[in-house]
Amino acid sequence: MLKISQQKRINADLLLVKSVILDVEKYNEFLPWCDVKVVNKGNFLTKTDVAIDLSLFKYRFSCEIQENDNEIKMRGKKFMQFEFFGVWKLKEIDGICEVSFEIEIDFTLSLIEEKVRDVANAKIHEIMSRFEERINTKKEINSQR
Repeated sequence: MLKISQQKRINADLLLVKSVILDVEKYNEFLPWCDVKVVNKGNFLTKTDVAIDLSLFKYRFSCEIQENDNEIKMRGKKFMQFEFFGVWKLKEIDGICEVSFEIEIDFTLSLIEEKVRDVANAKIHEIMSRFEERINTKKEINSQR
């Protein structure tokens, strides 16, 4: 099982950070290799179809996103290839949001895990940076209103 975690302190309030994470339909605007289609959206549970194109690896899978207070849980599965569980944990202290993202990916074949490990680590780091950029852009737009 592949486990990756990333933490970051973002100069934004928790509600803004949470809204960017939950706005899955806009992911392709700042994660160009990720396309998300919402299948069913409820109050606290969203079901999606996701396509990720990482050049060497292309994946399409279903994902459930569950909002629970200051945690956002994601569970996805691609039949006979992998399943994953990810958690965004948010904590605001003096206007700064501490963001933690942890993901566990269980591949059916260990050979795939070996090939994906380095790419996945780099992408998780990139995802956090891009989310931070997106949050800062939203914060700037909100301050101009």
